[in-house]
Amino acid sequence: MLVRSLPLALAVCAAVVLSGCAKTGMPLMGAANVSVGKFKAKSLHSTKNRFSKHELVVRMAAGAKPPIAGVKIKTTLGDRQVHTLPAGVTVEQAMAAYQAAGAVQTIERLELFPVEEDTDPADVPVLKAPSPQLASNDPMLFQQWSHVVANVPHAWELERGRGEVIVGVLDTGVDANHPDLKGTVIDGPDFAENKDSSPDIDEHGTHVAGIIAAHANNNLGVAGIAPNVKVLALKIFEPYFEDNQFQGTFYNAFTLARAIQYAVTQGGVKIINISAGIADDEILGTMFSLARGKGVIMCVSAGNNGNNVYTGGPKGLDGVIVSHATDPQDRLARFSNYGNTLAVSAPGLSILSTVPTYANPFTGEPGSKTGYASLSGTSMASPFTAGVAALVVSGLMDQTEAYFKSAYGKDIHLTPEDIPGTIVEDLIRSSCKDLGVPGRDEVFGCGRIDAGRALENCYDSNWVERTAKEIQRNGRR
Repeated sequence: MLVRSLPLALAVCAAVVLSGCAKTGMPLMGAANVSVGKFKAKSLHSTKNRFSKHELVVRMAAGAKPPIAGVKIKTTLGDRQVHTLPAGVTVEQAMAAYQAAGAVQTIERLELFPVEEDTDPADVPVLKAPSPQLASNDPMLFQQWSHVVANVPHAWELERGRGEVIVGVLDTGVDANHPDLKGTVIDGPDFAENKDSSPDIDEHGTHVAGIIAAHANNNLGVAGIAPNVKVLALKIFEPYFEDNQFQGTFYNAFTLARAIQYAVTQGGVKIINISAGIADDEILGTMFSLARGKGVIMCVSAGNNGNNVYTGGPKGLDGVIVSHATDPQDRLARFSNYGNTLAVSAPGLSILSTVPTYANPFTGEPGSKTGYASLSGTSMASPFTAGVAALVVSGLMDQTEAYFKSAYGKDIHLTPEDIPGTIVEDLIRSSCKDLGVPGRDEVFGCGRIDAGRALENCYDSNWVERTAKEIQRNGRR
């Protein structure tokens, strides 16, 4: 989630999305026993969230057809389907027809979750952190205060990432042709609009991708946290229209669930970043558990309400790394949510990164002339954490390979899948700089991410031996 530091003319009807949405499905026991008036259609996330006027979520008897001619089945996931209504049929008309159909078991309105609303805080300057000895020749590196505060240059002395490590960016898409990202981005499927490619339709996804893996030391722009790793772009947001008017860019739980499933089972990802609100939907809980069961590290944003609001739902699952946002003085950013003591904190105020240079396809808003912009939000803190996680996975691969060579005299090439995700999570949390009251606390979680200390721990014999033993215990080597 983000709070934009530069204006963007997307007409996004948005507020921070909280987890904990009540399930709105309702068993249908026959038309005589069910009325439209009993249908619960109020979002518990935000008054600015909305329900689609074009789609419904339905459970139907096996083999049954939609009760309205012209309905298209957009998505099937588990025992639920997303049905797109034909032109001229209102949601209210469709609800009545579906509830009268004996084959329909449950029906829900499809809730839409927005990209954060456009804000331009007057008190957010373009922050700079000049250093007499820059660790890379990227001309905008001196504006990346986050790298100095979080000790990234020291981490780079030890590791800049391995190309086998893939971070899934589930977002608005990514500009794969951006000069500072070209060759780094794997252009994956668009799960929102069912297309083969995921170009950025906003700027959010490209900004997130640049924080993680923008090229370093290329005499251009900025430098990502893990500049040698790959990013898999999976688009989950799509434009939403009412009365032929563009209303903003939204996603729903089904597109996110499908993207997670693909990333884990076909995309080869080791880390997934989701900088968005996440519904408390059973299908998402299942997909988060699938990912973590395969050793995938889940990095998510805390949200931008400025209070304790994200307990429960997938963000509250054990092991998921939730990121709060901090400022250059290691204070909690005023917009950042907080609350989960297993969370971490990471830089999130006025973060400079890549954005598309082409015009927004729906608003016509011109793209950035430079290809870079500063944005603020926990949307920026989460990919910072994901980038550090990518460095840690790479560092543990390097050092554990060396351990096996030293201990057993064998040259073993590890894959990212070999590295236990739980060890990466524990190492990152234990490497954080403690802020606030001593120990874990609700404001900063385990503390602010320290990339240099995390990479030092990758060289620590205790962490390396623990990783090697876990790999052997799992029978992977």
